[in-house]
Amino acid sequence: MFAKKKKVTKDTKASTISEREAKLVLKANKKQAEELLQNEEKMNSFLAQLDRKFNAITGLKDKFDDVPIIIQLIKDYISGRYRTIPLGTIIALICALIYFLSPVGVIPDVIPGIGYLDDLTVIGLAVKFASTDFDDYKEWLKKNKS
Repeated sequence: MFAKKKKVTKDTKASTISEREAKLVLKANKKQAEELLQNEEKMNSFLAQLDRKFNAITGLKDKFDDVPIIIQLIKDYISGRYRTIPLGTIIALICALIYFLSPVGVIPDVIPGIGYLDDLTVIGLAVKFASTDFDDYKEWLKKNKS
């Protein structure tokens, strides 16, 4: 289910990944993101796994505050409740979540203290790419809470 990721080596930066590497990660997960969008059952399973992983995070949870909003955005997009967003933006956000869900990354999640820094970089880049669309959704969400 997950795209192959670079293994940590002596040459890999231990604290973060570059924006270039994060862009490559997003691109590598594009096909899988498109496939998830085409299969509601697989997407719902994927989103449930994301919820579980997000809820299991301790210590850095506040750094991942965009994740629940991205998950809700995808749910609203899939349901047709919110479609005022370009498909490319949705795909970029799903790509970042695919990377986040994978336990193996440029920096494996099991490394205490720094294991999620690459995930934060990838999610941050996707949110930066989608900033206007993401901000518009957050405003819409405030007005349309159900």
